[in-house]
Amino acid sequence: MRTCTRCNVPKSLSAFYMYKDRNRHRAICAACIRAHARQEYPKKRWVAHIQQRYGLTPQMYYAMLEAQGGACKICRGTNQGGRKLSIDHDHKTGRLRALVCIQCNLTLGGIERVGSTAPFQQYLDKHASPPYNEGRLFEYPEGPSAEVNRT
Repeated sequence: MRTCTRCNVPKSLSAFYMYKDRNRHRAICAACIRAHARQEYPKKRWVAHIQQRYGLTPQMYYAMLEAQGGACKICRGTNQGGRKLSIDHDHKTGRLRALVCIQCNLTLGGIERVGSTAPFQQYLDKHASPPYNEGRLFEYPEGPSAEVNRT
């Protein structure tokens, strides 16, 4: 038996990893090591990602976030689940623009891919429904309309 120095729970030696270069067990149990790795690894991965891809430090990211009032530059919203805002950048030049939420980032990607907002607006105009749509969900070119159950 050994007591983990992190969780202070006595456990059998099989619950502890062995040092590779020494013939003894670690002081922290495997469960605590895994829990710490799950918590810390995503932070380290994010820091490495923004530094390699955008040349930003975490301090620069948080300064941009504070300058934007902690919200998306476009819609003024935030991501669900506490996720960080995306770093919007020009794919041709690599120039950083602002921090945006996931939905705005996906929308920008679609606009950049198509080349303008005109096709999106034409689509919305073509498929705009009247205020009440006469109780129908959608129109079929040939056949009856699906009635909305208003009970």
